[in-house]
Amino acid sequence: MKRRIKGENYKIHSSTIKIISFIVILFIFKIIILICSKNIDGFAYCYLINIHNPFNTFLFRLFQYTPLIGNYISVILSIASSIFCFIVAILISIKTVKVKTKERVFNYFLVIVTSVCAITFMSLMNDNVLLNTEFLDKLYMSDKVDSDYTVDDLILLDTYFKEKVLYYSESVERENNKVYFNEDITKSSVNSLKNISNEFEFLKGKYPSKIRDFTNTFRKYNNDGTVGFTMGYGIAMDYTFEKVNLIMTSTHELCHMKGLIRENETVFCQTIANISYDNDVVKYAGYLEAFNRTTYALRKIAPNTANEIGDEVERLCLTDNYEEICQLHRKDIYNYIKGSDELFITTYSLLDYKDYKTQFYKFIDILINDYNAIILNENNDEISYNELMYNIDNDDNDYVVIKINIDETTYNNLYQTLNDYSHYYMSLYQHDSSEEEEEEKTVEEAIDYYINPFNDNKKYFYNRSKLIDDYDYERVTRLYLEYFDKYGY
Repeated sequence: MKRRIKGENYKIHSSTIKIISFIVILFIFKIIILICSKNIDGFAYCYLINIHNPFNTFLFRLFQYTPLIGNYISVILSIASSIFCFIVAILISIKTVKVKTKERVFNYFLVIVTSVCAITFMSLMNDNVLLNTEFLDKLYMSDKVDSDYTVDDLILLDTYFKEKVLYYSESVERENNKVYFNEDITKSSVNSLKNISNEFEFLKGKYPSKIRDFTNTFRKYNNDGTVGFTMGYGIAMDYTFEKVNLIMTSTHELCHMKGLIRENETVFCQTIANISYDNDVVKYAGYLEAFNRTTYALRKIAPNTANEIGDEVERLCLTDNYEEICQLHRKDIYNYIKGSDELFITTYSLLDYKDYKTQFYKFIDILINDYNAIILNENNDEISYNELMYNIDNDDNDYVVIKINIDETTYNNLYQTLNDYSHYYMSLYQHDSSEEEEEEKTVEEAIDYYINPFNDNKKYFYNRSKLIDDYDYERVTRLYLEYFDKYGY
């Protein structure tokens, strides 16, 4: 053994070498899996079915009753390793500490740092493998993957979803103006996924038995209106939301748990599972999600047609009976006001306000008198309050946007006003003049994006911006077009 010089050299224990060697071998094995998934057809899907899902499900079940460990294990490990590194540095610098003690601590340090790095990078590589899993449209609808669809096909699909939403919104049982659902949400979501698992094999296997509720702390600071999320082998939801929205979210997050990372594929998974289940409330959740995504995509291509279709559903929010629909359009108001300098409030079609003029006019009066709001028509031209009233009385089918300049001094009162009159507008969006405006897609780009076939070459190394930008929720419309073309409406 090399002679130690004043504690400067430390022996690396054989146990440390074995542990680190094992971690390195796992790391290399993961890299090989990633390379194979990117270059061998079918490998990533095989990995998803036979390796990822059984192990992933085991961890979800293990941590479902220990949310702190299950959801924040990576954070805890990172903080613990940082503290340990600090302790190591102090111990090594203290001359009075025995060399044997320093040597032992140094070996612990090597194992912990190697483990944390391996866990972090293997997690990222695991996402890469799943991102390279073949698209659902290619796996399950190969005979339709090259089909061409038109805007008329998308309009037909959106109209179909609209009719289903209107039917189920009326047929489901309600209690105190809210959808009544007495089944366990987690079990219903799991059963709906298992119901289509013969067609979608990756959905087979075990699931968590319960999705936990948000902690009070998280709910207090949930400023973006999040209904639920999956993180660190745990799924959580805010059970104060409407039951229909919880069913959507529960099923969606369980699809993530089964290995789907791209949001468009996850939305597709949730929708098909819900509409195939033998329960009207669960079916309603599936059709409402599909309608919401398809209408959004259609608004990028044919806004006037989309507004006509969407308005039949969205105007239901003018009553107190359809909160499950309204919650799809409104995230928490705080998130849309704080930090911005302009707020835009989008109305429903003006003709919808004819039976609700008293409250709507009162709302507009407050916005104009207290917040200096201006009213913009669909051509972005300012119109007067009297013109607005005239258009409503004459069954104008247009929408208007109410623009308000806001700052910290107006925030609190405006927040309360928007909460008090939340049924009288469709949505909010903010603008910060210091930020660059997002470039809108042209109609041609939107058609290519939402209707045309997926590009087989769009397989990315792990990149969150690409993941969000090129696989967003509404791109699921392409999968819907193929699925309903194949199986019928």
